[in-house]
Amino acid sequence: MINIDVLEPGLVQDVVKILSAALDTEKDKVRGLESRIRRDSEALGLAETTILRLTQQMEAKDAAMRTIRLKLVDSEVQGAAFHANGVHLQSQIKSLSATNEDIQSKLRDRDAQLQSTEAKLQSLQSELQAARDRNAALESENQGLLEQRDYAIDSLAQRLVSDVIREEEIATAAREMAKASAADSLGDVDLELESFNSKVPLPNSTPKQIPGMIPIPRPTVAQRKKERERYFAHMGGLPLPSAGRPLFDDLKPIAKLGSYDWFKHDIAMRWRSVWCDNNARIHAIVFAPTHVYSGPDGRWVENQSMGAYCGRGRLVEYFATGRKDFVYYAGTYVVHSLRDVHPPGGVIPTDVSDHAIYLQTGLAESEQQKVKECPFFPDGHIRTECFGLQCVGFNHELYRVLRERYERDTGVASTLDAGTKRKAGEEGLDERKIKDIKRELE
Repeated sequence: MINIDVLEPGLVQDVVKILSAALDTEKDKVRGLESRIRRDSEALGLAETTILRLTQQMEAKDAAMRTIRLKLVDSEVQGAAFHANGVHLQSQIKSLSATNEDIQSKLRDRDAQLQSTEAKLQSLQSELQAARDRNAALESENQGLLEQRDYAIDSLAQRLVSDVIREEEIATAAREMAKASAADSLGDVDLELESFNSKVPLPNSTPKQIPGMIPIPRPTVAQRKKERERYFAHMGGLPLPSAGRPLFDDLKPIAKLGSYDWFKHDIAMRWRSVWCDNNARIHAIVFAPTHVYSGPDGRWVENQSMGAYCGRGRLVEYFATGRKDFVYYAGTYVVHSLRDVHPPGGVIPTDVSDHAIYLQTGLAESEQQKVKECPFFPDGHIRTECFGLQCVGFNHELYRVLRERYERDTGVASTLDAGTKRKAGEEGLDERKIKDIKRELE
């Protein structure tokens, strides 16, 4: 220790300064230590916190480990159970495999039986198809034979009736000759005629009482349908007219039914003709009675009204009825005989007017009794023949003239779709053209 009392005043101040500096240094050290202590305390707190957190984590991990151990124990228990189940399932799988093999074996046997059955079925189907083909061929042949038989019966019946009528005509002529000869030579006409008539008997004109008369069988509905199909098939194979023929739907009427008397005397195929195709309306078929009532003596003769147009290159102008009983000019047509397609002798079709056919026979419907007495219709039903109408062109000039006549008489504005329109101020249809058209249509 320094004794300040013995020191000089100047030294005392220096000593005081040194001691103060040393004291300050110590204070700084103390503050540094305090600061370090605080930091160490904070670090210690953090360490304790970390230790606590780690302790908690360790405890949580220990708990998780215990849980895992428990789960492992459970898993081992479940594994043992699964193993037992697996062993049981394997046993069941083996049993099912054996059953499946047995089923597969049975299926293979069944497939073999099925293949054998299919082979037998195919063989039976082939035999059935062959039988059907043979049956169809026999039916076709039988149908042809039936048609030939019907045609032969019809022809034979007509020949028999013709022979009877011819014998009647010969007998009538012989009686007339005998009457004249007896009147000239003997003067006793009644006696000679009675003697002659006893030798040449007069046959009865009633068909049912004519010996050997064979009734003409009426065709069935199926036969009529097949006959119509043959007609349409034949007409469908004929050429169509050139492009100059307008569509029927585009044509305008040229008359109203009954408006012109001379229209009633054309070929008159309306109401007894049928379009082969109702949509196109190009070719058609027409029906006519096979025989007509003709002459003052009232004889039934073969109808030649349509047959006269066949096979001679003759052209006819066909007029058809359409909407609201209007008459339409359909075009220029050629008439074909269809006897090679199907023999004549069918009854009046249901889509053909009975009245129109009756008119063609020369009789009215009120004279049906004469039809029943006709030797060519022994069952009392008119027999018909079908003809084909092939459209080959269109007479635009005729259409124009008829259309103008109709417009003039009815006041209808001219809307011609075919042909050439008349010039303004041109006169109406003159009488010479009317006569030419009438002559062409008669």
